[in-house]
Amino acid sequence: MRNYWKSFIRLSESIGTRFYFGKLGARMKIVASYIRYYHSKSMLKKGDYRIYIAGLPKSGTTWLESILAYYLDTPSVLPPEITRFEMKMGESHNFVPKSDIFRDLGGYNCIIKTHAKKSDNLLNLLVRHDFSVILLTREINEVLESHIHYASNTKHHPDYPLLKPLDINTANEVIKMKYSDELCSWVDDWKKEGVFHLTYDELLNNTSEVLRQILQKCNVPVSESRLQKALEHNSIERMRDSAVNKTFFRGSRA
Repeated sequence: MRNYWKSFIRLSESIGTRFYFGKLGARMKIVASYIRYYHSKSMLKKGDYRIYIAGLPKSGTTWLESILAYYLDTPSVLPPEITRFEMKMGESHNFVPKSDIFRDLGGYNCIIKTHAKKSDNLLNLLVRHDFSVILLTREINEVLESHIHYASNTKHHPDYPLLKPLDINTANEVIKMKYSDELCSWVDDWKKEGVFHLTYDELLNNTSEVLRQILQKCNVPVSESRLQKALEHNSIERMRDSAVNKTFFRGSRA
């Protein structure tokens, strides 16, 4: 990808945290999502390992996504339809695919991470394209705390006007009342499908063993040397430093 396209994506993804351009910003984010998607797609390699990570924002999904993408030597991809939905609705955890969002990915190794809820449409697509599904969860209160931090500092977020004038205690009460039951149902609905489930604490405290379990569950051969390189390159400390220094935020990244 040419440098100016990379610059355009970085600028587009910084909108909402450092800059606010209203509807123009949303359009730029959507355009950037298509550019990123087709660039990532062009780098995919033929193979049978397709992994789908389901998780709420700030649940460790980006960390897991990065480790698995490094291990499989493949870029992660995000169907642009999800970004379009997020820009329209202000959230992505209620996304339900209306078309085959995985239509271009058959026959390739790929990692997809989204915050989309369990739906019959999504499940049918995951089965059709032979994805292994990993559910990664975190304590709901911790998810809500992270939501408050992000939404209260992101002008384009629908909750920004609600949270900005509130002190932290009031904000916690308001957001818990608004989202707690919905997000608990989100987790429970995925659990009912019997997918491979792990928690953020399990991933954090026993990373190597959890990754071995994931690879085995997804029928991916385990190479200890490759796994250690993936963990070293994507250590939680390095990921945290990257998040602090990052000049953008993609709503589906956690």
